[in-house]
Amino acid sequence: MPCLQLVTSSRNHMTEPFKMWLVTMFLPLILIGGLISIILRWRKAHFSEIRPMKDNMSPHAENSHNDANHTSLFTFSLNPSDDQAIGRGYWTGRMADHMYLHRHRSKHNVLVINNDLEYHFAPSGVVDEFLVKYHETSRARTVPYKVVVFEEGMLVNMGDSGVINWDWRGNFVRSGNKVVTFKPLVPGVEHQSDDWVAVKA
Repeated sequence: MPCLQLVTSSRNHMTEPFKMWLVTMFLPLILIGGLISIILRWRKAHFSEIRPMKDNMSPHAENSHNDANHTSLFTFSLNPSDDQAIGRGYWTGRMADHMYLHRHRSKHNVLVINNDLEYHFAPSGVVDEFLVKYHETSRARTVPYKVVVFEEGMLVNMGDSGVINWDWRGNFVRSGNKVVTFKPLVPGVEHQSDDWVAVKA
């Protein structure tokens, strides 16, 4: 019996250093793995929605009715759609510029309009169309904007025609402050927005 106790004691004595060796070897690996996991989750949370659009991205690569897909393709300067970061009028103009110059390479007319307004718009040859939200945190509300890329059409704005509510790019003729008629773009001819001053209705 004393002999058996000696063997058991000896076996326990040999496993203690082995256990310590295992802990010493694997504890740093576990800590490093946890740290890497935290860093990757942080990067994903902070950078997943501010990827710049790829230059070779086709305008038809994403579902044109899914605003989440479109938002992820906007440039960094457009992503902060909130009045703390960028004013509504400036944001609306930047959105129109981005869609006209960068996303569609000045090949189609572009309209960005507050979708809560009362307006009549009859476009033809629609290439892209989606809703995007502007967060007006100072007034605790979200303003939906419709973005339409098209060949030609007529817009009658029956609501507030201030710069915060609408903007456009392309080949157009403006009649007063409420009506804009868009014609197909002519290849090789540069079209720019006129310098009219928007006024409230």
